[in-house]
Amino acid sequence: MSYAYASRSLLEQPQNYMYTPFEGAVLLDEYFEQRSRVLQRLATDGDAGGCADPGLFEQADVWLRRRLDLRAPETEEANNSSVAEMLPSLTEMSLDRVVRTETLLRALVSVQLSGSRQANVKTWLDRVVQRFEVTKKLYESYAPGFRKGHGAWTPVRPYCLLALTLCLYYADTRQVKYLSTWLKVSDLLSTLRPEVVREVVPPAAIELLFTAEVACVRALAENKGVAYAAR
Repeated sequence: MSYAYASRSLLEQPQNYMYTPFEGAVLLDEYFEQRSRVLQRLATDGDAGGCADPGLFEQADVWLRRRLDLRAPETEEANNSSVAEMLPSLTEMSLDRVVRTETLLRALVSVQLSGSRQANVKTWLDRVVQRFEVTKKLYESYAPGFRKGHGAWTPVRPYCLLALTLCLYYADTRQVKYLSTWLKVSDLLSTLRPEVVREVVPPAAIELLFTAEVACVRALAENKGVAYAAR
């Protein structure tokens, strides 16, 4: 059994997902098995020496586990307001200026964790989703107008932040469009070497992202009455 959409390094050789055939339960079983292997391979003890915002994923952990009804770890309740104070504000973003991708994604996470209902969250997230869906890459920055990307696309941290942003947004809205893009970002992350991912994201954060994703896919499949073997 092989999950075809993560069969190579997607950072170097993007998957275009065009004309993807509907495989129903077969695809779901392949997906669940592949994600199980990913969790075993990536979410292991290791250092995350290059991880920015060390409290970011811990804050997201409490928010997501409550929203998705996942079993909570034995940790203290997170103070989400502190995240908004530490991270950049979404109001600093403008289509009239160059936008740094990581700064934008951190701002999107900040707004969602703070509980602020800003309409421009969807506006900015849709722009990022559109750019990613076209190229399956995230460039270091985007020119005014947010059309043309510049700089490197291989740093891993922006993809991790996009996965978290989509995870938060889907958990709040249950709009399948964002789950679809989230799956593609996770496919990309799942094809990277473990040490590359753990260098920028704590192992517990990796586990959170993939566990939340699998939980959302299971819930959607069951809600739609799609049977599958993997449990």
